[in-house]
Amino acid sequence: MKQKKSQIRMAETVAILFIFFLMIGFGFIFYAKIQRIQFQETRSKNVDLESIEVTQRVSFLPELQCSSKNVIKDNCIDVIKLNAVIEQLESDPDLKADLYFDLFKYSNITVIQLYPEEKRWTLYENIKEGASYAFTPVPISLYNSTTNKYSFGILEVYYYY
Repeated sequence: MKQKKSQIRMAETVAILFIFFLMIGFGFIFYAKIQRIQFQETRSKNVDLESIEVTQRVSFLPELQCSSKNVIKDNCIDVIKLNAVIEQLESDPDLKADLYFDLFKYSNITVIQLYPEEKRWTLYENIKEGASYAFTPVPISLYNSTTNKYSFGILEVYYYY
């Protein structure tokens, strides 16, 4: 009789330990899923911040900004300067790799004039194949100093990560 009672108690102890470790396992799986979700949210926020950072770098490039009497105009790109920068980058590909990669990394930067007529300039293009991207559009003014007129446009930045 004593042997049966001790066997039953031993089986109960093993069953309780099994359930205890099973609960610890489920808790660990639940914790790992929560950590993965938090990691993805943090990564998404960081990618968005990096995309905005690249967009701000483009917006504040001295070689593109509109200025009059040393006063810089916000959210304005000089079309003449834009054409000159694009021409310089096309003639010297090493400049794009050496100077602008540190600023823009893997991104596609396009300036689009919407009004009065539609035009498109690709300022920088370094696409990471198979990568996801963050898209940041910014409304801008485009100034043409030869005609002394402003146009409405959008600065589109695709940041690849």
